[in-house]
Amino acid sequence: MPLHPLAVHLPVVIIPLTALGLLAWVLVPSIGPKVRSWLVGGGVLGAIGAAWSKTTGADLLKDIGRSPQSPGDVAPHMMWGNALVVASVFLAAAAIALWYKETVVTQIAAVIMAVVALIITFGAGHSGAQLVWH
Repeated sequence: MPLHPLAVHLPVVIIPLTALGLLAWVLVPSIGPKVRSWLVGGGVLGAIGAAWSKTTGADLLKDIGRSPQSPGDVAPHMMWGNALVVASVFLAAAAIALWYKETVVTQIAAVIMAVVALIITFGAGHSGAQLVWH
């Protein structure tokens, strides 16, 4: 049984929760001390989960007789998944930066990365679901 269907649930849950938490922190700065450790942890865990999902996805690609050079109908999902690894690293970096120092710049970076991470997570999840159900 391939691990990819299991692995994807970690980033698909953790990354949006972290992104929404960062948005809440920027909108209500007083919650920062209560949530910042959780959000930094979530950012790091989400990035690890995205990387793990990419690795298990590459294994699954081989199992179904495809390759990164010729992924067929898996190509859109692969593109979203690759983007999610990058976005999750930047989301974690934004959480760390906001924890280190709350400034307008770190708040703007956190908002931008939260929105980008939400969009890319949706794209990766939706394109994967389409492959499973169609």
